[in-house]
Amino acid sequence: MKKSKPILRVIETMKRSKLFRTLVIIDQLFAVWIFNTHEDQTISGYVGYKSYKGSRKYKRIERVINWLFSPWEDNHCYNAIEWDRLNNDGNSQPRG
Repeated sequence: MKKSKPILRVIETMKRSKLFRTLVIIDQLFAVWIFNTHEDQTISGYVGYKSYKGSRKYKRIERVINWLFSPWEDNHCYNAIEWDRLNNDGNSQPRG
């Protein structure tokens, strides 16, 4: 069995805090203002999806965001995509 990294345990604890949830709400608010996204989508999720779909502009933005989150998570933008919101056919992850 793999031992989880100490930083991951801290992040999981932090996700339950009021501060973390408030930061997510602010992130969602800016995603709506900047990109006109769904009100429950974060900037990272939106950028990750656009990058996944092949947009060069969003691939550059994704690299910056992933670099900022690299101490805590690999491939942050892709992991932030809400596949269940995007795919109504029951497939929650893309193939390949």
